[in-house]
Formats: sequence, C-alpha cells, structure tokens
Amino acid sequence: MKKRIMQTVVLSAALALCVASISFAYEQGEVKGGVDVKGVIKYSGMPPREEPIRIEKDETVCGESQKPGTYVVYGDNGIKNAVVWLEGVSKGKAVPKQDVAISIKGCKIEPLVGVGFVGGDYVIKNEDPILHTVQLKLGLQYQKAISGRPLKDGSTILNLALPDKDAIIKKTIKDYHKLTKDTGYITVKSNAHDWMKGYIFIFDQPYAAITDGSGKFELTNVPPGQYILRVWHEGTGITEQKIKAESDAKPVEIDITAKGKTAGDDAAAIVK
Repeated sequence: MKKRIMQTVVLSAALALCVASISFAYEQGEVKGGVDVKGVIKYSGMPPREEPIRIEKDETVCGESQKPGTYVVYGDNGIKNAVVWLEGVSKGKAVPKQDVAISIKGCKIEPLVGVGFVGGDYVIKNEDPILHTVQLKLGLQYQKAISGRPLKDGSTILNLALPDKDAIIKKTIKDYHKLTKDTGYITVKSNAHDWMKGYIFIFDQPYAAITDGSGKFELTNVPPGQYILRVWHEGTGITEQKIKAESDAKPVEIDITAKGKTAGDDAAAIVK
C-alpha cells in the first residue's frame, strides 16, 4: 500500500513538472504591433591590458603566443561579443533554425561567442592540420553558487575529437542546453590545447543577439510589453535594464554601459 502511494506521489509530481514545462514554453505566432529594440553596449572606462598567452605546444600551427581577445573595444567604447537578450518574453515571432558554427583556426575558437537556438545544430570544424578536441560544458551556475565542491567547468554535454584538417562534426542542440537560472551558458574548452576558449548561449525564444565590432545590436519585431533586457560579456558579467515596447511605436533605442566584473558576477546575476 505504501509503495503504491509513493508511486502515485512520484507520478503526480512528474505530471506537474510536465504541465509546468508546457505552460511556460515559448509560443510562436504572428506578432501584432511589433517593435524593434536596438542600441549600443559600451565598456565603462579603459579596458584592462591583456597579457598574451604563451604557447608551448604545436607552435608551428598555433604560434608562440596568442591574444586572449576578451576586450574588443572600438570607437566610442562600443564592445564586441556581448550577448543581448530579452527576459520575460513568452510569445512572439518564430524561433530561427539557426546553427552555431564553430571553427578551430590557428588553435583558436572562432567566433569567441556564439548564439544558437533549440532545434538548430552545433557545426564544429577543424581548420588546422592537427588533432583538436572540443568539450561543450553546461555552466550549472546554481551549483557554483550553492555547492562546496562544484564542477570546475560545468557538466560536459559534448566531448568531440576532430583528428584531421577539414573534419566536421554536427550535433543537435537539445532543449536542456538553453540558458536558464539553473544551467547558465555553455563554455567551449579543449583538453588538447588548454588555452582555447569560447562561449555559447542557447535560447528557446528568438530575441537574442551578439554585438558587432561597434557594440551595436538589434532585436526585431518584439511584441509590445515590458521586459528585462540582459547583457552578458566575458569581461563585464551581467548588466540589465528594464524596457517598454509600445505597439507600432518607433524603435526602442538603448545605450548600456557595462562595468568590469568582479568575482561571482555571472552566478549572482543569473541565479535569483
């Protein structure tokens, strides 16, 4: 009897979780009175000097040193490779079938930062004439905040070997890869060349973008409503701002200045 009651409780909990996940899933459809949200992400002050990384392996392909490339700031302090997205959007335009294309060239991950969407693919290519390995690690931000022994780089969701030049591996982007308060973003690592790094943000809604070389971004056809606009950058952590998109109005234009981060900024901002 007790066993049957326990099974019923477990089944009820599982059904509740399923209903909750269905209830909060992003709804794709026609957008009426959509508004564009665009702007510039700027770095506050002068970015810190980046010391070159000393290379002591496969130097003929990788070179003797590399620049970290964290801070790419141009013109009026516009910062490249910031990820911009909307929080609080439950329905709107269709989610794009967009792949995350990753190339390994000169023993560097290109691009440094990528944005992808559930339903697309990771497409990973080795452009070097040597063996490369790639690990995609889900951040598990909540674990870093609450655990006394968190996984150093998160949980490995893909572990791939690309032994030859022009080798390509294609893998499906899963629903659980998406950015949430529990998982965080994905880091790209290599256990063959430990200086290699990259970042991937996966979303199940389409209102996300990466800033260009001038720090500019644009989110198109946003449904009218109030949202939180969030910005992440490797050197600044998370910055956010409340915005209001009014039906059929002119584009919402935003300039955000992000400050250099301190230890724990990512976890503190994503974990609520």
